[in-house]
Amino acid sequence: MSTAIDSEQLDKAKAEELISTVPLIPEVESIDVELYTDNTGDPSFQLIFHVRQGVSVDREFMPRFLKFSAAVQTKILHSDINRFPYTRIVKAA
Repeated sequence: MSTAIDSEQLDKAKAEELISTVPLIPEVESIDVELYTDNTGDPSFQLIFHVRQGVSVDREFMPRFLKFSAAVQTKILHSDINRFPYTRIVKAA
Protein backbone atom coordinates (compact mmCIF):
# COMPACT_ATOMS: atom_id res chain seq x y z
CA MET A 1 0.00 0.00 0.00
CA SER A 2 1.42 3.40 -0.89
CA THR A 3 2.02 6.23 1.55
CA ALA A 4 -0.56 8.43 -0.22
CA ILE A 5 -3.26 5.79 0.21
CA ASP A 6 -2.27 5.30 3.87
CA SER A 7 -2.53 9.06 4.42
CA GLU A 8 -5.94 9.24 2.72
CA GLN A 9 -7.32 6.39 4.81
CA LEU A 10 -5.90 7.95 7.98
CA ASP A 11 -7.60 11.28 7.10
CA LYS A 12 -10.89 9.47 6.48
CA ALA A 13 -10.63 7.55 9.78
CA LYS A 14 -9.87 10.78 11.68
CA ALA A 15 -12.85 12.53 10.07
CA GLU A 16 -15.15 9.62 10.92
CA GLU A 17 -13.94 9.69 14.52
CA LEU A 18 -14.54 13.45 14.79
CA ILE A 19 -18.01 13.14 13.27
CA SER A 20 -18.92 10.40 15.74
CA THR A 21 -18.55 12.93 18.58
CA VAL A 22 -21.31 15.17 17.20
CA PRO A 23 -24.83 14.01 18.18
CA LEU A 24 -27.05 13.51 15.13
CA ILE A 25 -30.17 15.59 14.77
CA PRO A 26 -33.36 13.45 14.61
CA GLU A 27 -33.79 13.93 10.85
CA VAL A 28 -30.33 12.60 9.98
CA GLU A 29 -29.87 8.84 10.09
CA SER A 30 -26.11 8.74 9.44
CA ILE A 31 -23.14 10.50 7.85
CA ASP A 32 -20.72 8.87 5.43
CA VAL A 33 -17.28 10.25 4.61
CA GLU A 34 -15.95 9.84 1.09
CA LEU A 35 -12.53 10.87 -0.14
CA TYR A 36 -12.93 13.45 -2.86
CA THR A 37 -10.92 15.77 -5.07
CA ASP A 38 -12.54 19.16 -5.58
CA ASN A 39 -12.66 21.06 -8.86
CA THR A 40 -9.33 22.76 -8.10
CA GLY A 41 -7.61 19.40 -7.67
CA ASP A 42 -7.28 19.71 -3.90
CA PRO A 43 -8.00 16.71 -1.67
CA SER A 44 -11.27 17.06 0.21
CA PHE A 45 -14.15 15.06 1.66
CA GLN A 46 -17.76 14.67 0.74
CA LEU A 47 -19.82 14.40 3.89
CA ILE A 48 -22.95 12.55 2.86
CA PHE A 49 -25.81 13.22 5.25
CA HIS A 50 -28.47 10.49 5.03
CA VAL A 51 -31.82 12.09 5.83
CA ARG A 52 -34.54 9.78 7.15
CA GLN A 53 -37.40 8.76 4.89
CA GLY A 54 -40.40 11.04 5.30
CA VAL A 55 -38.34 14.10 6.22
CA SER A 56 -39.14 17.11 4.07
CA VAL A 57 -36.07 19.08 3.09
CA ASP A 58 -37.89 22.38 3.42
CA ARG A 59 -37.72 25.80 5.07
CA GLU A 60 -38.32 24.31 8.51
CA PHE A 61 -35.65 21.64 8.20
CA MET A 62 -32.89 23.56 6.45
CA PRO A 63 -31.95 26.05 9.22
CA ARG A 64 -31.53 23.16 11.70
CA PHE A 65 -29.62 21.13 9.14
CA LEU A 66 -27.30 24.00 8.23
CA LYS A 67 -26.46 24.61 11.89
CA PHE A 68 -25.81 20.89 12.39
CA SER A 69 -23.74 20.43 9.22
CA ALA A 70 -21.70 23.55 10.09
CA ALA A 71 -20.87 21.99 13.48
CA VAL A 72 -19.69 18.83 11.73
CA GLN A 73 -17.64 20.76 9.18
CA THR A 74 -16.10 22.96 11.88
CA LYS A 75 -14.88 19.87 13.77
CA ILE A 76 -12.98 18.81 10.65
CA LEU A 77 -11.75 22.28 9.74
CA HIS A 78 -10.33 22.82 13.24
CA SER A 79 -8.52 19.49 13.25
CA ASP A 80 -5.17 18.56 11.75
CA ILE A 81 -6.87 17.20 8.60
CA ASN A 82 -6.04 19.24 5.51
CA ARG A 83 -9.16 18.44 3.49
CA PHE A 84 -12.17 20.68 3.00
CA PRO A 85 -15.48 19.00 3.93
CA TYR A 86 -18.18 19.42 1.27
CA THR A 87 -21.76 18.58 2.23
CA ARG A 88 -24.24 16.44 0.34
CA ILE A 89 -27.77 15.45 1.40
CA VAL A 90 -29.35 12.17 0.30
CA LYS A 91 -32.47 10.31 1.37
CA ALA A 92 -31.68 7.25 3.47
CA ALA A 93 -32.46 3.94 1.78
